Amino acid sequence: MRSSPAPERTPLDGLRLFAYRISGSLFVAEALLAETTRRAERECPPGEGAVREFLLGTMTDLCVSMPDVGRGRTLPSWVDASHPRGVGPAPSSPGDVGWLEPFPDDLLPQTGLEIPPYEPRESVSLEFVGALQGLSPPARARLLLGHEDSPPADIEADHAAFEYAYDREAGRREPPPEADAGPLLMRYIFNWESAGPEGMEAMLSDGVVLQNVPSGECFIGRDEVLRHLATGPLRRGEGPLWRLLPRRANGQMAFGAYVCMGSRQPFASHSIQVLYFDGSLVSEMIVFEYPRLFNLFDLLDELAPQGVRQA
Repeated sequence: MRSSPAPERTPLDGLRLFAYRISGSLFVAEALLAETTRRAERECPPGEGAVREFLLGTMTDLCVSMPDVGRGRTLPSWVDASHPRGVGPAPSSPGDVGWLEPFPDDLLPQTGLEIPPYEPRESVSLEFVGALQGLSPPARARLLLGHEDSPPADIEADHAAFEYAYDREAGRREPPPEADAGPLLMRYIFNWESAGPEGMEAMLSDGVVLQNVPSGECFIGRDEVLRHLATGPLRRGEGPLWRLLPRRANGQMAFGAYVCMGSRQPFASHSIQVLYFDGSLVSEMIVFEYPRLFNLFDLLDELAPQGVRQA
């Protein structure tokens, strides 16, 4: 069952990515793309060049004026002072902060990813998008569009503020090589679905980070992550059953995770997991509990029941 059709690649993919980079939210980007399209149908002048200019101008105006965009978005580990990249203090409650959302690689435009001097994969990473969120919406747009007619002092200030916030080493983290990706993917799926914390332990680096959005939880280090898994999502006995479907998001390996609390119940959409690796070990796990994003990742709302509960 699907709540709405999955989007297909269109010439507007570049506008969706532009809105996502500025807003940090795939859901907001979809809403802005829909509004831009509606306005174009009513107001756009004829001519290919005029259409492109109208679409980008309208999208930019919407991005810099929408209150939810100006708020800026982040991830739990980036506001956790105990994390190596954390800045602290952590928000008093999850509702005090806006969280980043993942972006499916399948919706990336075929061209136009480059934002010199950054590499294409780097420019769609969560770290890159997160660093943009520290700027004002107009400054984000200036940096992305490279407006040469903007005052030089403004452009210089934009770049300085962005580079200060941007962890380029993290932003350029590569996914596993293709030759290793398949076996790692299958090991992760098997351990998450069937082996439990004991199976996951061998896949985690010493400093692994697991963070949950939108709860704002952040677990740092293998022991802390394993304790969370053993008492939470991967607990034995009456714990949930899981199914994972592989995807890619923000240039990294990702999964659509489905959960089932009864052996004969359907598996309901739960979260998008984005993984980072250090060699063959998982170094970071970001769990985005946003079922509303499943159709944008070309995932069903639920899966038919199968298998039996673990003993």
